[in-house]
Amino acid sequence: MEEVTPDVRKVAYERWVYDFVLSETPATDPRDGSSALLDFVPEIYENAAENSCVKSSVRAVAFANYCWRYKNPEAQHWARKHAGKTLAILQQSIADGRKAASDETLLTVYLMGMYEVCSVLHFRDLRAHLS
Repeated sequence: MEEVTPDVRKVAYERWVYDFVLSETPATDPRDGSSALLDFVPEIYENAAENSCVKSSVRAVAFANYCWRYKNPEAQHWARKHAGKTLAILQQSIADGRKAASDETLLTVYLMGMYEVCSVLHFRDLRAHLS
């Protein structure tokens, strides 16, 4: 089985967190709380099972963002692989009434929306496919 370079996964995830999760700046008083929309994602991601849809969806969107920023073909490859894996797991989760309404499943749907925006805007072959 093919494996992603751990450093690329880590860097892509950290870049995504920086771009979409963190809102603090040196001028922000930490007592004011966070205004970041996705500030809860790292805790869910870090506690999720390795083969969960939320872990795979975070990786898909993180790799897509990294690919867009740095034109990294390895990141594009892994973004697509994780997106496909996420869709397969998500289909099973939605079919299960208990899992369908879980925070992980709802977050995955949201993140896959982010993935679609990133991929349509930044993966050339997808833009050509949509035209």
